[in-house]
Amino acid sequence: MYSSGLHTAAYLIIILIVLQLFIRELKLAILSNLACDSNISSILKEFNAYVTDPNKTFVTQTIQVSYRSVTAAHISPSWRVL
Repeated sequence: MYSSGLHTAAYLIIILIVLQLFIRELKLAILSNLACDSNISSILKEFNAYVTDPNKTFVTQTIQVSYRSVTAAHISPSWRVL
């Protein structure tokens, strides 16, 4: 019976990890769709925190979405948030 409990706990941990990744990617998509001139600075600051993530695929997605967001907000891509 104890082994069954361990399997259940392991499945729950996996589900939580997958949900966390999904929510993070969903948040990235939502923020990129909300980007405009008035909020791009705040959004880019949020994205700046994402590029330190150990998941290189997520970092790549963040960089691509950052560029698209800046372009959609009609700001020169050379513009930086410090």
